[in-house]
Amino acid sequence: MPTMRRLVASLLGTRCSRTDSACVTDSRSLAVLLGAALVVGALFAPWYALDFGPAARDALSSQANQLPGAFADFAKQFLTLLPDRLEANAWIAFERTDIVLLAMAIAAAFAALLNRLEIAATAGAVAFVNTAWVMVQRPGSSEYVSLQWGAWLALAGAVLIVVASKLGGESQAASAYVPPLDYSMPAPVAPGPVLGDPASSVAPPRI
Repeated sequence: MPTMRRLVASLLGTRCSRTDSACVTDSRSLAVLLGAALVVGALFAPWYALDFGPAARDALSSQANQLPGAFADFAKQFLTLLPDRLEANAWIAFERTDIVLLAMAIAAAFAALLNRLEIAATAGAVAFVNTAWVMVQRPGSSEYVSLQWGAWLALAGAVLIVVASKLGGESQAASAYVPPLDYSMPAPVAPGPVLGDPASSVAPPRI
């Protein structure tokens, strides 16, 4: 995470003054929008690939041999028509995860435009958890189903949303903090005239 924070900090606000909170906030919002765009774009990229190599074809052929005669011949002919590799994007592979990721990306984008970066951070965290879950719980056997770059792109976009939303938030909160006045301290008293000072002495009245 520190490396990601330094990377985002180098991409953002390099021309902004540290005291210019408006410039920093705009840069964070742009980074959140970039992360949301990565999540949306990842939905159209390949997430999983099904490899029909020699091992997979032999396993399917052995299962096809257990079918009745005509069905076994049809299954074997069908195997010869299959390509060596099939890829599926998020819209094909998932039933609800793709909708959740799209909703979280839209929510993060609107939150960034409204300068509600705490909401964008929550949306990015939800997208990160959902992406990490489907990356671990991939459909089918890991021997034949491989993870593709679309999943990593969505994960990177979710991390960018969270990091950009949190980056610089602590320093801005500290700079905006104004300590309360302490009314228990006594008020300062103006110094009185110094004894022996000719300017402060008053002549006695004449009789």
